[in-house]
Amino acid sequence: MSRNKGPSTEESAALHADAYQYQQGEFYPEHHRANVQRLREKYPTFSQSEIDGIYRQACHIDFEVRQRVGAAQLSEQAREELLEWLEDNFYGFSRQTFVLAVDRAEGK
Repeated sequence: MSRNKGPSTEESAALHADAYQYQQGEFYPEHHRANVQRLREKYPTFSQSEIDGIYRQACHIDFEVRQRVGAAQLSEQAREELLEWLEDNFYGFSRQTFVLAVDRAEGK
């Protein structure tokens, strides 16, 4: 019988990416349970509470980006600073996820 070492880094990255893809941009209780369940079925090595926490974070990314971008187009420096802030505050999500969120906020 093999011993479960827990989720791999690749699996964790995939979970974070899927959590962002499943979210609706804000917290919607009617979608939350179903999306967490879908993630739980896809990533059984993660606990329910871990998946719930990751999904809740994913639901806040777009909001945080919109708050910081507003109606403006970011300069390259401001964009880079925002991406770094997101990396520091939303651990586990990929830079690609953050670039997508910033592009959405800027209407690209």
